[in-house]
Amino acid sequence: MVIYNLFIFIFGLGIYIASVFSPKALKWLSGRKDWKNQVECLGITYKNPIIIHCASLGEYEMARPIVRSFQREAPEIKVLVSFFSPSGFEHAKLEPGIEKFYLPLDTRSNMNFLMSKLKPSSIVFIKYDLWFNLIDSAKKSGCSLHLVNYRPKPEDLNRWHFGKKLISSLKKFDSIYTLTPSHMQLLGSHGIDNVETGGDSRYGNVL
Repeated sequence: MVIYNLFIFIFGLGIYIASVFSPKALKWLSGRKDWKNQVECLGITYKNPIIIHCASLGEYEMARPIVRSFQREAPEIKVLVSFFSPSGFEHAKLEPGIEKFYLPLDTRSNMNFLMSKLKPSSIVFIKYDLWFNLIDSAKKSGCSLHLVNYRPKPEDLNRWHFGKKLISSLKKFDSIYTLTPSHMQLLGSHGIDNVETGGDSRYGNVL
């Protein structure tokens, strides 16, 4: 985790420097300026919500059938959608009653603050964008973790610097739904058995 946390620090510094000449990096920073206050306000209004995390707009399109399912079958459950990319945050057409927020940089202190204020009952990750400190903080707080539309790559699982941490993080999930049976078998070969084949939720969105 030392290497990972160093990577997160360098990543944040890189975005800060890039914001001087990149409008997208500047939006990334400006969108997170007041994130703690926003999270505190959401925590007051939304008690024990389900957080659905989407990297960007494409992932939110995958999440929409899941959001609709919650609204239809359990309307009492509050749903929040977190985004990492400004394109997702700015352009996603949210279902009625759904709120959104920017996921902060994945440091231990940021994620502990997030979990302490929102106290989510579950976090659903769409496809990828798996942040190790968020996963660890959620697991310690008793929040259930779910991953849908997952397409694992052998090179990611075998990567020398993050592969072992990725595998250990995946084992912390309560359920993982892969795109195909071969993806499920790949995870099984690494001792990850909390897996089912769920297909691609984008087809549900199109239908």
